[in-house]
Amino acid sequence: MKSIAFGCALLMSFGVMAADAPKTGELIGDPRIVAPLDPVKTREAGVRASEAAEKIGWRIGSQAYTLRDRTLVEALDTLYMLGLKYVEAFPGQAVSPEYKNVKFNVGMPQEAIGLVRERLDKTGIKILSIGVIGIDKDEAKARQLFEFARSFGMERIVTEAISYAKESSEGSIWTGHGRRKRHPRRPVLRLRRQTLPPCCRCSRC
Repeated sequence: MKSIAFGCALLMSFGVMAADAPKTGELIGDPRIVAPLDPVKTREAGVRASEAAEKIGWRIGSQAYTLRDRTLVEALDTLYMLGLKYVEAFPGQAVSPEYKNVKFNVGMPQEAIGLVRERLDKTGIKILSIGVIGIDKDEAKARQLFEFARSFGMERIVTEAISYAKESSEGSIWTGHGRRKRHPRRPVLRLRRQTLPPCCRCSRC
């Protein structure tokens, strides 16, 4: 039933794309448009669709890997133009034209991190997850990844692993189990951040 309701809302949103509606703000950066469309009306329609989806508990977004022909900052500009609010980061993507040799991953320089945060704040887009990314067997290195994800407020880490459960800071734990997706012979694990009660701070409970 929710799927039917959302489908109807989505069709209605795009059906009024050509109608005169209040502007939702100027575009940010260069969305690198590759098709003949009206950027402003496209954003208006996308915002309507996103708002309709959220009313039934859905969050519309995109994988940054879909926009791997551009940098992360440019991808965020594109998603903003499409009216989307959520993205799954791709660890092999360059940060920006100014930081083409810096990938969005653990160990980024603070200047690049600041640039990404600034663009996220400006566009209002949230990074929900990152993947597909490996988790080092060394606990210290694995913790660096967890803290990196936590610092951006991510909810999931998509990785190729069988099982994993590690405690992060502030009483949070990343847990998950393997499931197959896209890679026929390699299980993909989606680690989800769960907040533990004050009485439980370990991964053994």
